[in-house]
Amino acid sequence: MIKAHLHGNRTSAQLLRFVVAGLLVAGVDAALFMLLWRLGVPRGVANVAAMSAGFALGLLLHRRFTFRIERAIDWTMLRNYALVFAFNLLLGTASLIAAMSIGAPALAAKLLSMAIVVLSNFVLSRRFVFTSSVARRPE
Repeated sequence: MIKAHLHGNRTSAQLLRFVVAGLLVAGVDAALFMLLWRLGVPRGVANVAAMSAGFALGLLLHRRFTFRIERAIDWTMLRNYALVFAFNLLLGTASLIAAMSIGAPALAAKLLSMAIVVLSNFVLSRRFVFTSSVARRPE
């Protein structure tokens, strides 16, 4: 059942693949954040670095695996992904700092901010980055 959903092109299949790829991206993001934060890097800076590493990995995984885009990454796709990333970076960092400011432990705050960003990222990526109009643009 899950294998069949991974191979389809329906929204539910894309969402399932997004979650699978996102778990890998989230693992890299959370691990790097925790490492940097424990090394004394300020939480905002650590979050920006960790999310930036996730940005690069996410672009590669979501283009090929999640949304099945065959085209090479071009300027339009990169620009749109960077804009979505910038929005989600602000959203993620603000929610992380807010959660830690009210007493949430660092890892719990990071996981909460990641959950918020995942929802935002799927909707915005599907709508503005990995669309058929971006994917099928003539070279």
